[in-house]
Amino acid sequence: MSYSIFGGRRSWDDDLERRISHLSKELSVLSRQARKRGSHFYDDTRETASDAYDDIADRIHDWMPVVRKQARYAEQTAREHPALVLAGLAVVGLAAAALLRR
Repeated sequence: MSYSIFGGRRSWDDDLERRISHLSKELSVLSRQARKRGSHFYDDTRETASDAYDDIADRIHDWMPVVRKQARYAEQTAREHPALVLAGLAVVGLAAAALLRR
């Protein structure tokens, strides 16, 4: 145990304990604030994602009749002109191969 001219080891230990206690309280406050901000951020993000999902679901629902009609038309065309479909697939395949070669 050594003593200094500034009040000895005991006052230094007390000061250190006060500082640690103060820092611990500050850390607790900061942790609480971070949890609140994180919770608000999570709620906002969840609400935004839910709104986006609802919007996309509505759009898909609106597009479904058009997609079904186009699918029926494509199926009918494929049955009536199978050679045309094969030629179209060949063109798409060649285009894909050319793009992948680059």
